[in-house]
Amino acid sequence: MKKAILLIPLLFGILTFGQTPVDDPHWELVWEDHFNNINPNIWLVQNNFDHYGLEVQVYTDRLNNVFVSNDTLVIRVRNETYSCPAGSLNTWGCVKQYETGQPYNYTSGWIETKQAYNIQYGYIEARVKLPYGYGFWPAFWTSIGNGVSGPSNVAEIDIFEMLGGGADSLSLYNTSSIMTTNYHLVYPSYNLLKAHIPISFDYTQWHTYAIEWSPSKIIWYLDGYPIRLIPNPGIVDPIKIILNFAIRPDYLPNQTSPFPSDMLIDFVKVYKLRNDCNTVLNACNYNFGMHDNKVKRSITIGNNSCVNSLGVGQSVFLRASEGVLINGDFTVPIGAELYIDVNACY
Repeated sequence: MKKAILLIPLLFGILTFGQTPVDDPHWELVWEDHFNNINPNIWLVQNNFDHYGLEVQVYTDRLNNVFVSNDTLVIRVRNETYSCPAGSLNTWGCVKQYETGQPYNYTSGWIETKQAYNIQYGYIEARVKLPYGYGFWPAFWTSIGNGVSGPSNVAEIDIFEMLGGGADSLSLYNTSSIMTTNYHLVYPSYNLLKAHIPISFDYTQWHTYAIEWSPSKIIWYLDGYPIRLIPNPGIVDPIKIILNFAIRPDYLPNQTSPFPSDMLIDFVKVYKLRNDCNTVLNACNYNFGMHDNKVKRSITIGNNSCVNSLGVGQSVFLRASEGVLINGDFTVPIGAELYIDVNACY
């Protein structure tokens, strides 16, 4: 069934959607974390930080708020009174308490990748289980990487935000300092026509959320299925990855909001494309079984006298930065799959 779904973008939208690393061997895994612990080489756990005063909760690195249980990262929001230590009362730490003198009513957790794990373009995914609660605001997103000098913009890509409150929804959209584009997947009334979301979708269950980020476009994926594409609005600098659980300042929790509540993360994975971008591949009768699955400068298969055919059950992926040309007698039989993508090397 999965292959039948994939044939639609393959045949009619060949330059529109990409393939996930599970399906496309051009991708290689750069790093992954399955959270046997909170790896201090990868992750910074924010402590006594309220996102520069923009949020009502405070993030701490206490085991009350961020911990690992059964190989799962738990980010827990709590309804409790918390006062930051004196050394954190400044414009970079506990801003609201610094300005008002009042303690916080909620605590939660925020983790972000360290500078050594900045990434520039690629495929980023996480398997996450979200809680339902009025006023809850868990998110999986990116921002300008630590240590990046002279950034072009804030480099924010919201892979998802769960917006608990009002018309509760899961939001997958992109924001940057130069462009804001909103797109909402309404829960529990799903917008199937626009979002292509499976009718069984429920964010309180485990799902894999991902983006493919390239110089030309950003594609959002839900459980490996592409659900949205926009041209890249200018996000080009190295980024860090953030997972956090906030409280919405415009929809504060009420008596129905369950405390404590947990955002669960099974894994985070980052992939890059395998590139051979100076190579021009020009072949008459091509052995597709020997294709090295690296992005080429250009690919030409066949000419007027050459015969090429995929085998039944064979899946072939051709990627090039300048173009892919199929010539001569070329057959893709029923049961085979051909995927072609023309995009800049990155």
